[in-house]
Amino acid sequence: MKSLDDLRVFDLLARTGHFGRTAAEAHMSPSTLSRRIAALESDLGETLFRRDRRSVVLSPAGIRFRAFVADVLSAWDRFEAGPLPGGGPVAGTVSLFCTVTASQSIVPEMLARFRQRFPQVHLALETGYAADALARLEDGSVDLTVAAIPPRVPRHLLTHVIASTPLVLVATRHHPVSEPIGSEGWPGLPLVLPTTGLARTLVDRWFRRQGIRPSVSAEANGHEAVLALVSLGCGIGVVPELVALQSPLAASLRTLATESLLPSFDIAACTIGERLSKPAVAALWSVLTGP
Repeated sequence: MKSLDDLRVFDLLARTGHFGRTAAEAHMSPSTLSRRIAALESDLGETLFRRDRRSVVLSPAGIRFRAFVADVLSAWDRFEAGPLPGGGPVAGTVSLFCTVTASQSIVPEMLARFRQRFPQVHLALETGYAADALARLEDGSVDLTVAAIPPRVPRHLLTHVIASTPLVLVATRHHPVSEPIGSEGWPGLPLVLPTTGLARTLVDRWFRRQGIRPSVSAEANGHEAVLALVSLGCGIGVVPELVALQSPLAASLRTLATESLLPSFDIAACTIGERLSKPAVAALWSVLTGP
């Protein structure tokens, strides 16, 4: 089992007996719910539910497993929500995922007020690629992410926008390119692009709208890796402006002007409704979204 969230999702489906209603209450898509239950059944080697077109009922194995789940969740909730010796404040652990850039520029300010109000909460921070942020939240391995969010946010996600940033072109200080770059300057311009993620999706759409066929000289997982390739002379990078400004390589790079602005996107704290059943996560979310 990946996390206690799997048990909570199972318990909710056992209570509702309805995939659509469970997905709505858990703030996730029906397909995500189906994958979570299928993964749980695979881990256990048991079929937990009997399904037909109109109902979902527990199998004999599911009935046994539900009794176990009830004991585990009850014990965990008592441990996490119960007062500390002497009647102390909220405790527990909140796991967070973000990029290295966000951990240095956004997260400290975002968490400062929370740490003052809830010093007993343990923060477990993990960094990685921006493209992985929402997937880590969906698979239940973290409670909250700081992620770039698309214009249309999935309905089951809870988001709180922290910052916005445009995409920019970045070159070495002495790269011989004429500015501003217009329609005639793009053909043959060697570009270094992120391999996947929202930034790549947005810039690919922008190229199509502009009628530009980009010349991609290199790709990298992660915006910081894009800038590393740019500094080595592999081409001109496309990265969020926030990353370019915060990079240790900033002194050796410059941002290029373009006739048409590249896309922008929001950066947000993201979680899923079911995570708010954990008092520590609920406390953090209330601080982030409160006045």
